[in-house]
Amino acid sequence: MALILGIYPELLDSLRTLTCRSFWLSLSQLQLKQATKEVNGLFLLILVSGILCSVLFFSRQIEHLLEHHPLKIWSFFFGLVLASVVLVGQQVKHWNLGLASISFISSGMTYLLIGQVPISIPSTWWFLLLSGALAVCAMILPGISGSYILILLGQYHAVLSALNNGDVAILAPVIVGAVFGLLAFSRLLNWFFQRNPKAILASLTGFMFGSLRRIWPWQEDISADRQPIESAAVLSNELPQLLINGSLNLDVPIALLMALAGSVLVLCLSFFAQKQANPISSL
Repeated sequence: MALILGIYPELLDSLRTLTCRSFWLSLSQLQLKQATKEVNGLFLLILVSGILCSVLFFSRQIEHLLEHHPLKIWSFFFGLVLASVVLVGQQVKHWNLGLASISFISSGMTYLLIGQVPISIPSTWWFLLLSGALAVCAMILPGISGSYILILLGQYHAVLSALNNGDVAILAPVIVGAVFGLLAFSRLLNWFFQRNPKAILASLTGFMFGSLRRIWPWQEDISADRQPIESAAVLSNELPQLLINGSLNLDVPIALLMALAGSVLVLCLSFFAQKQANPISSL
């Protein structure tokens, strides 16, 4: 959504400024107004407020939909991401073999990553530190979920339990790793974006396209002897059954309609975003 709405470069630049000496100098001298200006505080405040509001008001509804209407909600997400892939790809006006190769490689890497089976590793402090850093790096990249990275690393259940029980011994290294990963990776990604935005957009397009594997509406759980929180990563994509007992399977047109609704939503957001200044629309 940050890419579609044209705020992705500003987001990366705002996160980058968190590591700038001028910001910390102003903060240490209690020059709060200057520090807020340095870090683009109003932008980050509005963005974080929107995220918190969505978590507070929609998390329960989405959880209910995923539990009772998984086909409909996954179809909606599939259409949403598929339309996003097209729109983000269109932001690169002049594709060539090199950019196509970058997109293909990033798509393949994401596709293979999503198909991996979770591993089981003890929750040592150094691995929790690494897990937090990798998870937050994934959050910055479209198409890759930070929670999913924790699942693959076998740390999701431990981190979730630590959050519920207030286990500082587990949370502390995860938070430290997340902060370090956020500051370092956002700075690195912003550096690449400033120097070769076409390549970054091509790779982000690939990341999102590869992630479609995870949100394919028709999936079968093939996990065995795993915790429920881990079994979400062991799924096999299936083709839909068009006919059931000689009659049309109504789930198929319903899924198509939900996917269409997701695509239309993204197109509408893109339409309104184009009326605003879009710094990456001319690439």
